[in-house]
Amino acid sequence: MNNCVGSLPGQRDVDQAISEINEVSSMLATPDRFPTSGRPFGQLQQELNTAAAILHDASTDVAQSTHSATLLATTSRSYSSAYNDLVNIGMEIAGQTKVRLWLPRR
Repeated sequence: MNNCVGSLPGQRDVDQAISEINEVSSMLATPDRFPTSGRPFGQLQQELNTAAAILHDASTDVAQSTHSATLLATTSRSYSSAYNDLVNIGMEIAGQTKVRLWLPRR
């Protein structure tokens, strides 16, 4: 069944996007790995705002593309990329903070 579904047009791209989102999300579970950044906080904040707007647009595109497997594949890749950008910029901002956040272990 998985092989059958995986061979549908665009399904591989959607599966890849989901895998990439899961991989990026797992970085959030390791707060000790926040990267340091030499970029000014204000610049990162502006980039985060832009990345959030792009992710919002990408999520709208995904929702509107469900009628076409080919279009869904393309918009899923775009969403995955936008999500990755947002998380990475957010982690850079978190890496600049001097306050150590306590996160409970799951």
